[in-house]
Amino acid sequence: MSLAGYERQKLLGMLKICSRNTATALSTMVQGEVIPNMTSVLFKVMTDIFRIPKDNIVVVSDISGDLTGTMIASFTCEDGMKTINKMLGRDISIVKDLEMEEIGVLKEYINVVGGAFLSEFGNQIGFSCYPEIPNFEGRFEEVSGVMEAQLRALNFEILFINSTLQIMSPRAEAIFYVLFDQDSLVKIEKAIDKYQPPDEQ
Repeated sequence: MSLAGYERQKLLGMLKICSRNTATALSTMVQGEVIPNMTSVLFKVMTDIFRIPKDNIVVVSDISGDLTGTMIASFTCEDGMKTINKMLGRDISIVKDLEMEEIGVLKEYINVVGGAFLSEFGNQIGFSCYPEIPNFEGRFEEVSGVMEAQLRALNFEILFINSTLQIMSPRAEAIFYVLFDQDSLVKIEKAIDKYQPPDEQ
């Protein structure tokens, strides 16, 4: 898939709206200001996408509905702990292993914040999509080998969305990777052709 310039701009416009919704959802969870920082779109073979540091804290969830794929929420170790502590009302300087309480927060995080992104994207594109119950929460190094093997086995083009949010207090960066599979990519491409930005409707 290769989008023309105007089609790519349409898609980026949709994703900016999604990022604003995501920032609002995360702002509620951390009870502080969150700013959408960056959204990028790539069309890459699956063997070429994984560059997440192995010590990052990640939550992995399948995407279901009319569109299917995978969503990964990622933090550096430090930013992840600060964000978890903030959500739990603890001292943000606490550093500890991820236990049931922390894992519960990560599950809620991708359900609420990831769900906000996917729900708005579905509204924009005209297809439903939502996160499933997370199938992994922890350090990326614990799951990276399995995920990379799966991606190599599939070896075709996907839509790869990278959305970054800046949490202002505590200072932390939250990253979402959204990977839509090839069948979803075909649907998205057709929907983009028909899409009219809000100020043109």
